[in-house]
Amino acid sequence: MDFSWKILDLYADNGKITSAKYYCSIFDGENKVETEGYATFDGEVKTLFSEVTEEMVTEWVKESLSINGAYRDWE
Repeated sequence: MDFSWKILDLYADNGKITSAKYYCSIFDGENKVETEGYATFDGEVKTLFSEVTEEMVTEWVKESLSINGAYRDWE
């Protein structure tokens, strides 16, 4: 399966990211599913906004959407 992630928007409080709006598409060679949503980080993100990359936020989103890191099995 081919996963494609994109961070559409970030929300911060006091210079630290609190949530993100994301887009994800999944293609299995025949079918494509697309979704958008919001992931909230509940204070666990300590990285300053100025130091954050899209790759970092994508990982945080995946982690926030999974149970016990199960997202690693998706890809």
